[in-house]
Amino acid sequence: SQETVPGDCCQQCRGCTHSGVWYENGARWRSAESPCDVCSCLEGQVHCEREKCNTACEYPVTPPPNSCCPVCHDCGVNGHNFPNGAVVPSGDRCQECTCENGNVVCSAISCPAVFCRNPQRGECCPTCKDCEYEQRVYADGKVFAPAGSGPCLQCRCKAGNVICHEEKCHQVQCTNPIKDPRRCSCVLEGVEYEEGSSWHPDGPCSTCTCVNGEVLCARTQCPPTRCQHPTKPTGSCCEVCESCTYNHRIYNNGQRFTTPDQPCHICMCLLGTVECERQVCPSTNCSNPYTPPGECCPQCPHCAFENRVFVDGEAFPNPVSVCEECRCQSGRIDCHQAQCPHPRCNAPLPGTCCQNNCNGCSYAGKEYPNGNEFPHPTDPCRTCSCINGNIQCLKRRCQPLTCSNQNVIPGDCCPQCPDPPADCEFEQRFYRHMERFFHPNDNCRSCVCNNGTVQCHRKPCPSAPCTHSIPQECCQTCEGCFHDGQERANGETWEDFSDPCSLCVCRDGSVQCERRRCPPLSCKNPVQRQCCMSCEGCTFQGNEYLDGTEFSDDKDPCNVCYCYGGDVICSKLLCNSDCSHPYKPPGQCCGECQLDSPFRIQETPALNAVVRYPHTIDFMLHAFISTCMFVLQSGSVRCARRPCLTPQCSHPVFNACGCPVCDECNRCNFDGRDCFNGERFQHPDNRCELCFCLV
Repeated sequence: SQETVPGDCCQQCRGCTHSGVWYENGARWRSAESPCDVCSCLEGQVHCEREKCNTACEYPVTPPPNSCCPVCHDCGVNGHNFPNGAVVPSGDRCQECTCENGNVVCSAISCPAVFCRNPQRGECCPTCKDCEYEQRVYADGKVFAPAGSGPCLQCRCKAGNVICHEEKCHQVQCTNPIKDPRRCSCVLEGVEYEEGSSWHPDGPCSTCTCVNGEVLCARTQCPPTRCQHPTKPTGSCCEVCESCTYNHRIYNNGQRFTTPDQPCHICMCLLGTVECERQVCPSTNCSNPYTPPGECCPQCPHCAFENRVFVDGEAFPNPVSVCEECRCQSGRIDCHQAQCPHPRCNAPLPGTCCQNNCNGCSYAGKEYPNGNEFPHPTDPCRTCSCINGNIQCLKRRCQPLTCSNQNVIPGDCCPQCPDPPADCEFEQRFYRHMERFFHPNDNCRSCVCNNGTVQCHRKPCPSAPCTHSIPQECCQTCEGCFHDGQERANGETWEDFSDPCSLCVCRDGSVQCERRRCPPLSCKNPVQRQCCMSCEGCTFQGNEYLDGTEFSDDKDPCNVCYCYGGDVICSKLLCNSDCSHPYKPPGQCCGECQLDSPFRIQETPALNAVVRYPHTIDFMLHAFISTCMFVLQSGSVRCARRPCLTPQCSHPVFNACGCPVCDECNRCNFDGRDCFNGERFQHPDNRCELCFCLV
């Protein structure tokens, strides 16, 4: 709401009311109806918007308790949660996936290096068992002639290598040469190797070649590695930094894992070097967290109750009192009366905790079993029945009559044929027999003319289960509230007339009044305003002072106090004396020099103040004087003005000598007004201009 304060230049918005609670301008809070909505008060208007969730991962997990946004610490895949760094199942056998801060990172499995020229394509990785040559697969040791080659080219598959050679003919010194299949080869340990072939007799670290029938062997020289945990691939001679070997296990580059010796650390393989760091634990919202054995992160303590253990935050029915619900909070059990559900029938019996037992009926102070029929407690012409907790009352059946002008005799339940029928006169109007009409003075009453007699009944009304119902047509209803002589709409809020510091709200026909919430204070001596304490003034020793007021201390007259922003600052009066044994009269703060010797007065009282000295000597100061000399012999006062120094600030104050000085207490003087450093005040000639004291 907006209003103009007298003396101000602009309208001001005092605050906002939301869900029956008053908030200051600029305040932010979570909505009580929807905790995921964040509301703010801006110039008397309430703005609520859904909390924005910036989820930076593809597979976040569900929000933790008392939170609205999913988190990326672990991964939620197909309804399952996987811890950060864990392996996530993949449908591809040639891929392996891990959880990395809410994202599933997949990569092809790391294949060992092969040291053959014609490897065979395996399911995931190539192998050197057989050979693949010109899109055909040959078994190890198979000799074949490539397609399209001549008859003299022969090839052989050996450990993934295809070795081919062409038949060469030797020159012979004969007139009729024939083809000679002989050629050069090498024999090592009883095994024959073809010319030009290579093999590894002692594993991948040694290589032998058949050259012109001679075996030439050499050992592989491995380059130095620059990582801490290199890996030697299968079939390879040298260690490489493409993966990590850590605690006798091989991890792919970029893979996260945990180790048995450090279960609370997350390790990662980075180009052959394993780096480990302690895993980040989620924050706890209790004051007494603990770390269970075998766990890495602290958690709020569980609760033990009636030989059962409940986790923190878990709600459960009280095993001792069935009508209570309990909750485990930071190791403590908090139990309260369970909220009763709305019964599914209109006349339930009392149950164990709530009146919601529909296997019978409670009506007019009596209980009836299910299926029982009984007479109506007030209408003898109606019969009631209990059906599954519901009461149904019906008129008794009467025999049909042949006459058209039937009437009911008082005390009977069924109509009879009148003999003879008569009309009715009621409120100076005439009505025919059996004619129904509303009462002329009360529309909530219906009447009927029955053989000259008028019977009127008030319209039946349903019960209004609220404390401040309002009249609607002929009945009371809970669709609004009647409070302090006024009708209020459902959901309307207003100030309590008996207590202006309380705010009332109408909820379904009932009025609830609560005291306004006061903002927190940052001062020590606030003043009482209409509803709340305020720092725009000071309360000191039972008295109230305006902000910026200087006053004396009632308990110590030597103290001078100042009210600033709800805080009271007191300081002693400064006393100066040039004599060694000053005289201090009763009730005076500062001592005075004796009159038997000349003395000097350093601190001069206020202008035109009367100062009393011993021997009842009175004199009046008519100007600010810095130094005065009293001479007993002549009975005169000699005064001389002390020269003033040039101040180094823009708004100096004047000391007792009348000189402008920059006050050590951080004060300013503006247009004859003393103010403290940082103090705000209105300009004396323009109330819409705000001034600051900056020493």
